[in-house]
Amino acid sequence: MAGGETAPKVLVVMVEPAIAQALRGSPPHSGPAARLHAAAGEAGQRLVPLHDDPGGDAELATHFAVVAPPGTDLEPLAAQFRSFPEVRAAYVKPTDEMP
Repeated sequence: MAGGETAPKVLVVMVEPAIAQALRGSPPHSGPAARLHAAAGEAGQRLVPLHDDPGGDAELATHFAVVAPPGTDLEPLAAQFRSFPEVRAAYVKPTDEMP
């Protein structure tokens, strides 16, 4: 593990509301949602809802994540996601560290 990391890496992806609904259903076969799933898959990762049950909160429903093993470089995938017009933001969450 790079640098003694033990926590998983998390890439947070926020998408447009119309795409969020498609991403939360069964794996899409075409369109923007399918492109996002394909990009994650090509990187050997899975795109999953960040919140299993957003409780009707439309904003929380647009948040997704890629969770990868420690030491995984998710920056290239984040950059690829940012290039898609349906993605509002994509960033690798900083690792939590003790002070």
